[in-house]
Amino acid sequence: MSKVRDVPPEALDAQHRSSDPDASVWVSANAGAGKTWVLAQRVVRLLLAGVEPGAILCLTYTNAAAAEMAGRVFGTLAKLATLPQAELAAEVARLAPDASAREAALRARTLFARTLETPGGIKVQTVHAFAAALLRRFPLEANVSGAFSILDEATRIELTDRAIAATLGEGAADPDGPVAKAVRAVVPYIGDSSLGGAIKDLLAQRAILADWLALGGGEARLEATLAEALGASGDVSRTPLFDDADCRLLIAHLRRENVSESTASAMEAALATRDPAEHEILWRAIFFNKNGQPSKNVVAPKICKADPALETKIAAEQARLQQVIEQDNIRAVIAASIPLVQLGRRVHERVEAEKRRRGLIDYDDQIAKAMNLVQGASAAAWVRYKLDEGIDHIMLDEAQDTSPAQWDLVDALTGEFFAGASARTAHRTLFVVGDEKQSIYSFQGAAPELFAAMRARYGDRAAGVGAPFSPIDLAHSFRSAPQVLSAVDRVFADPALAASVGASASAVRHIAVPEEAGGVDVWPLLCDDVTEMPTAWDEPLDVRAETSGPVKLAKAIADQIEAWAETGPDGGRPVTPGGVLILTRKREPFASLMNRELKKRGIPAAGTDRLDVTQHIAVQDMLALARAVISRDDLSLAAVLKSPLFGFDEEALFAVAHGREGSLLAALGAGDARARAAHATLARWSRL
Repeated sequence: MSKVRDVPPEALDAQHRSSDPDASVWVSANAGAGKTWVLAQRVVRLLLAGVEPGAILCLTYTNAAAAEMAGRVFGTLAKLATLPQAELAAEVARLAPDASAREAALRARTLFARTLETPGGIKVQTVHAFAAALLRRFPLEANVSGAFSILDEATRIELTDRAIAATLGEGAADPDGPVAKAVRAVVPYIGDSSLGGAIKDLLAQRAILADWLALGGGEARLEATLAEALGASGDVSRTPLFDDADCRLLIAHLRRENVSESTASAMEAALATRDPAEHEILWRAIFFNKNGQPSKNVVAPKICKADPALETKIAAEQARLQQVIEQDNIRAVIAASIPLVQLGRRVHERVEAEKRRRGLIDYDDQIAKAMNLVQGASAAAWVRYKLDEGIDHIMLDEAQDTSPAQWDLVDALTGEFFAGASARTAHRTLFVVGDEKQSIYSFQGAAPELFAAMRARYGDRAAGVGAPFSPIDLAHSFRSAPQVLSAVDRVFADPALAASVGASASAVRHIAVPEEAGGVDVWPLLCDDVTEMPTAWDEPLDVRAETSGPVKLAKAIADQIEAWAETGPDGGRPVTPGGVLILTRKREPFASLMNRELKKRGIPAAGTDRLDVTQHIAVQDMLALARAVISRDDLSLAAVLKSPLFGFDEEALFAVAHGREGSLLAALGAGDARARAAHATLARWSRL
């Protein structure tokens, strides 16, 4: 929203009210509604009203959002510091109409310098960054090292992998120990190759795991709670409704009628076995098909028509077996989960010990320890008192992605805001902005349903102490075309879908400000053409054929974009590539195919928005080079020699490497002119 004069009056009024410095405000804003602009205006308005820069705390979801918001605030303050007097008076009157015009104008001249000189400045940061700053301010109370470092993702993965390897090594060293027993109990269910991934998935939910383990009572207690949660029941009968006599009578009947021979033979085999486990397998195979579904033709239809009671009995036996299978599956989950939890706890203890040794704190630890610091620690009252002295206005951006733990932290910080009379006379407010439809569901624990729940809770608290509280809806969007927004409205007109993001169908509405043409095209999925498998042994199997569905769809979309570049939809204005947005249900493989097709045709495209850097071939070449010059790894050096850095082919590499007595690097130095030149280059790079 770069031009305020283009904003409809009702939208500007809503945004004006949302920036009211005297009220706590809860804003539900659509995409493109100017949320960041409103937040920045709020900060500037508070400063013009006389609020100290250090008393404002802005919590955002990403570092990029924090940087953008801080840039807008400082840009506005810098502009106010240099405006001519007449323009300054008009701008101040617009930004802070309730403040004294003379005093606000005087403040405006100095605010830029004051915010820069304030220790810490305006606190615009992510929730994690604020939590880390809180822990650094109160390390003794939080029981953390004053010189702790933030554990990055790569190091966390490294620590976890080492802890898993050490734990499994412990099991290998002691075959009769608890770790080895746990591994033997888990492997039949998930396989040894998946064990590490299962442990990592378990550790991803370590907060829930810790709460579960805190129940105490040992393994029996864990099994009981897990069985209760999964609905395990001992009431299911394991006795078949058909006894031996029933089976023999049915076999004889089927043989007389010369039908359902497979069922008769299967029943005979089940009667003949003396192994209960084998009997169970054979018996289930009679009543269920290979897909695990109840068989529709256990016996021939004419037999069932002649004896309806038999059909009823077969259906009842299938229902009983279905319950038995479900209970067996639950018991299998329990049998695998308990030892897996034991392994996960062992790995977690190792990771935590290494983190303490190195003075590391990960992202989840920051929130958990900061929340404990202001809520549960023995010094929580002292910490809240010190914070209460400094923070009067809290703003929370992208609140739909705030996790329950982060909400608990915000709740603790704002506890005194709605507690009624205070020993310190200060007007304190909470300002929250979010849109449930934009949530990155489940990412870092995002819980969009809490957005509406917390709005109701804070509204009740404000009403309880007579404090003003304004729930605001910003329905206008300055970013998209009316046709696109109406498509979103039609989707969320379904009450069930609207409720899934914590809203009512009537509450999800968009008002488009730009009157530009637009549209939403839903493309069908295309099927692969039936083709024969490649016969050449060297033909790649991982390259999609031109007749595959995704490739055909990518070409069809590229054809449409090329056509729109000549003549717009319905004969309108031609469409530029920047006016087309392609959304996919999954990133791969379609995104790469679409990018490739657009580039082949010379159509400008933004490209892939996510790149696994270490998987790029050029980066792999550079990593191999680093290993070769640091560790003298012959295999890495061979890969480097074949890379575009040196361009050796198979024959040239074989001539250098075959029959050598020492390292490959030494063989290069004793080789022909090309090999010696490569050796000199590697030596120079190694010195660098």
